[in-house]
Amino acid sequence: MATALPPATRPATFTIPRHTTAILLPFRFHEKIATELVTIRGREENEPYYRGETNVPPTNDSDSDSDSDSQAGSDVLEGEASAPSSSPNTSPRSSSPAAISSQSITSSPEPKPPVDLEPAVDLDNSESSPLLRRYGFERVVPERRNIVLRPRLAPRPSVMDGTAEPVSLTRQQMRALGYRPFSWDRQPAPFIDRDRLVGAVMIGAPAEEPLWETQIQLATAAMAQAERFLDMGVLTDDCLREGVRPQNILLTLENQVEAARLALDPGIQTVVRFQSQAYQHFFPDMFTESQDTIEDVRWHDRSLHLPFDRTASLLEPAFTSVEYRFGAALSPPRSDDLAAVNGMTALTVVGDHDTRFGGDIIFLGAKVYAPFPPGATFVFPAWWMPYSFTRVDPDEHLYVITQRMDAGIYRYAENGMRSEHEFERYATDEERRIRAIYKESQAGHIVGMLKKLDDFEVNE
Repeated sequence: MATALPPATRPATFTIPRHTTAILLPFRFHEKIATELVTIRGREENEPYYRGETNVPPTNDSDSDSDSDSQAGSDVLEGEASAPSSSPNTSPRSSSPAAISSQSITSSPEPKPPVDLEPAVDLDNSESSPLLRRYGFERVVPERRNIVLRPRLAPRPSVMDGTAEPVSLTRQQMRALGYRPFSWDRQPAPFIDRDRLVGAVMIGAPAEEPLWETQIQLATAAMAQAERFLDMGVLTDDCLREGVRPQNILLTLENQVEAARLALDPGIQTVVRFQSQAYQHFFPDMFTESQDTIEDVRWHDRSLHLPFDRTASLLEPAFTSVEYRFGAALSPPRSDDLAAVNGMTALTVVGDHDTRFGGDIIFLGAKVYAPFPPGATFVFPAWWMPYSFTRVDPDEHLYVITQRMDAGIYRYAENGMRSEHEFERYATDEERRIRAIYKESQAGHIVGMLKKLDDFEVNE
């Protein structure tokens, strides 16, 4: 059982080490983001009701397709990179960070059946989604052991039984699919485009932090304890991924208690703190915009509660939800279309898996995979950068703690603190014109918040 360290020994801030390696992606972020935004807008326009409330999955086979050179792989640059490069289902807010209840699952009203839903997937004869086929996967089995705490309610009855164990690939299978190993020294490894803009980063551990391994062990113990006490039998489809429907644990009263214990664990809070500071260090403009958006929404509606507040991260919150993932295997691949376009997602792996034999993180867009030991952190745009993990031994444990900025919060703020329904019903012509202009300029706005590799003042 995890025990708290004395307050004096718990780190308050971290030093981010200097980057030694960069990974060159085979596209420009501006072109990639513009393409993905067109896809997202097309999905939103075709959905029968508010995306942030219903999360209707895409059905178009061309969904999430990008320019052809994005499948050509990437270049790994050693050393300094030198190549150019209180009410359910009504709003994106809720009165509790663990707000999904058994009552909301069984009684959530849907005004009309969605007209463009994918058919329910047969687990025995399931075919891969367009995203899966694009990266060479033939079959998908849903994840079944996740907890998602987000400040919105989006519960719907499960369309899968969730009885099959999740699957993942081995290193040999990844090499057979054309993926290349990336030798990582656990120093920060930025992902850059052809303009040398940093769009994602891997970080192995804080610099000069002797207690980091101890804190990761505490977080691992907390996750292992939660896995023993959580009710894994009740599942919900409140989170959708590019046509793939992972099975998430329903937050019953008992599960809410375990989720609250996780949020209070000192090891988990240390991980959360490092994720926030890594986000702030590498993406300061996005970090500030996320903070400002959350502050505006909370000022407008005090009922918005977040999984972690300032006491946990020592910074004003820049994430609105957290996901805890359990299990020895994780199903490929994952692309989170609930994450905000304007914000980053941060994930940290904890557990006891041996990185010599498995547990590598796979970057599907870059066509590379790298060892990802316990304590390693990845800060990235989850809404267009799919990832997965290679298989670990069934007796080992690989847990993932993920924080994200939910897209529904941004949409709620962009609509003038109104839901999509309210905006469509009450917005003036001028408000509609302003929002249309903003959407057209969104790609340039996002790219403008990214920093070039040479702009960072890194710590020696």
